[in-house]
Amino acid sequence: MQEAYIGGMEPLAQYLTDQKLTQEAFASRVGSTQATVSRWVSGEAQPDFPMALRIEEATGGRVSVVAWPKFVALAEVLSARGAA
Repeated sequence: MQEAYIGGMEPLAQYLTDQKLTQEAFASRVGSTQATVSRWVSGEAQPDFPMALRIEEATGGRVSVVAWPKFVALAEVLSARGAA
């Protein structure tokens, strides 16, 4: 479900593949469950904001908060404020 991610941001599924991480191992890193990570990877669900921040930190920024569609508008607002 790559189209759900905005340009330049690496989807979680690709990150896990590149890093040779299982969903279970990643879930442990971010304090979640394998089932929840599976839902994120498949696009069935998106993390809440605090979890999206943990994912960004755990991936070294490769899966940014704004990689999740529900936070794109937030990124646009913050960007506009910085440009003003």
